[in-house]
Amino acid sequence: MRFLMPIGFLTMCAALGMILMCIFAFRLDSSDPRSNWIEQITNAIAQICIFAGLMLV
Repeated sequence: MRFLMPIGFLTMCAALGMILMCIFAFRLDSSDPRSNWIEQITNAIAQICIFAGLMLV
């Protein structure tokens, strides 16, 4: 029961990351390197949260 709190937090962080990536895809300029870095860092953090959440299950 005590593992549900971190799993829920990591799942919410991963979902937020996916939502942010959808927003970035429409709002940011795809030819700008800075925008690409922002999107890639958000993607990496979201994937780390998904992986960590799965490891705790």
